[in-house]
Amino acid sequence: MQSSPTVCPSCSLGCNTYTSERYGELRRVHNRYHNEINGYFLCDRGRFGAQHVNSDQRIPQAGIRNAEGKYDAIPLDEALAKIKSLLRESTIGIGSPRASLEANEALRQLVGAENYANGMTDTEQAMSAVILDVLQSQIETPSMMEVESYDAILVVGEDITNHAPRLALSVRQAVRNLGQQLAGETGIADWHDAAVRELTQHDLSPLILLTPMADRLDDVASQIFRRAPDDIISLTEQITSALNSEAPSHAQEIATTLSQAKRPLIISGTSLNSPNILK
Repeated sequence: MQSSPTVCPSCSLGCNTYTSERYGELRRVHNRYHNEINGYFLCDRGRFGAQHVNSDQRIPQAGIRNAEGKYDAIPLDEALAKIKSLLRESTIGIGSPRASLEANEALRQLVGAENYANGMTDTEQAMSAVILDVLQSQIETPSMMEVESYDAILVVGEDITNHAPRLALSVRQAVRNLGQQLAGETGIADWHDAAVRELTQHDLSPLILLTPMADRLDDVASQIFRRAPDDIISLTEQITSALNSEAPSHAQEIATTLSQAKRPLIISGTSLNSPNILK
C-alpha cells in the first residue's frame, strides 16, 4: 500500500491523518500525531468514514448530458475544451462551504472575483464574520490539547460529539481535572488511572450544556439546560449580566461556576444557524 499525509475532512477540526491506497482504492486511514490537534487519537468518523470515495455511484470521468438526460463519457481534453467554450459566454461560479478552500479559490480564479459567489446564505455569511472577528481579536482560542487543561466548560448551542468528535474527547478529558487534583492532594500519581478513578468516583469538573436537545456528553455534565435557540440567546445574556449584577438563579449559578474557575472555557458553533449565539 502507498500512504500519504493528509488532513481529515470529516469536520472542521483538521485532525492529521495518513491515508493508504492500493490499486487506486482507499484501503485505510490512520492517525497522524499532532501535539496541538488530535494527539494520538482519531474519531471513528475520521478513521472509517472515508469509504464513500470507493462508491460505485461516484462519477469516475467527465461527461456531457445528451438529449435523453444521460451523461456520455468523454475524454478529459474534450471536457476541458467544452468548459472553455462555455466560459467565453456570460458565466458565474457558485462555490460551496462544503468544498475545500483550494477548490473554491480555483473556481473564483476561473470565473473572476466579480462573477463568483461563495455559496453561503446571508446568515452563514454573518456567522463567518463573527467567527473571523473572534479569531482576529485578543480572545484566546485554545487548541484541543489546551482544552483538556480547563477546569470549567460551558457549551452553548452546539452538539460537539456529532459536529467535532475529537473536541468532545478533549472535553471529556477536561472534566477529569477535578479528580486529578483530588488525587494529587491525596498523594496518588497521575499515571495510576485505576486508583484515581476509584478515589474520585463521580467528582468531575463543571461541564454546563446549554443546548436544544440531548447529546452524548450528558453523562459527564454537571448542569444541563435544554433551550430553543432564542432562549439560549436570552440565557447567555443573563449569564453575562450575572457576572456583574443580579440575574435569575440558574444564570447566576452558571456565572458563579465560571467566575470561580481558574481556567473557564466557552464552546459554541454554527449548528443552530444563529449569529447572535456566537456573539
